[in-house]
Amino acid sequence: DRVRERIVSEVERATGGRAEIGSFSFDWRTLTADVGHFVLHGTEPAGTRPFFRAAFIRVNLKVLSMMHRDVDIMSLTVVRPELSIVVRPDGSTNVPRPRFETRGRAFVAEIIRLKIRHVELHHGWLSYNAERIPLDLQGDHLETALAYSSSGSYGGEVSVSQLVLNAPAAQGLKFNASANVTLTVSGLHVLDAAIHMPHSNVEASGDLVNW
Repeated sequence: DRVRERIVSEVERATGGRAEIGSFSFDWRTLTADVGHFVLHGTEPAGTRPFFRAAFIRVNLKVLSMMHRDVDIMSLTVVRPELSIVVRPDGSTNVPRPRFETRGRAFVAEIIRLKIRHVELHHGWLSYNAERIPLDLQGDHLETALAYSSSGSYGGEVSVSQLVLNAPAAQGLKFNASANVTLTVSGLHVLDAAIHMPHSNVEASGDLVNW
């Protein structure tokens, strides 16, 4: 119960949302944590679809150093993840905002820095207003370094290797991808993005200026 409460408090502190966990178990022999029915609420009204939810999450850990409390995430498996983003007519969204004391000063606070050796998302959806995009993929060496600014933007780098999209149009296709992005209330800014495939390379930059 203490571990479950700590997970909830840390998620809420980092995201500014309200988290719920249905069940939690941990196997010390295999260093495997299982979370059932995870929900993260954003600013959406009560009774509507939450910002994020998943039926099941499994995290397999590897202790690199007990002295320095250094733990590596060997694998992350998420079953039926649903990410629901709503953009209102005034440009505001249901994305939660971290709660930090600014004392009137501008600042940037790091909220996510992950290194995951293997990640899998099964039977999920990304919902954007009325549109739904399937989320079913697997990849290796997922790394993120995202920061939240008091101006209300998120920015940083995301990369993944050997990414496989479990979709008929991309059957058997593996590629590496990386991007340096900034996400604001008004749009998405891609400073640089690259996709590397066995016989092709794509580089891009640009702005989506109005959600």
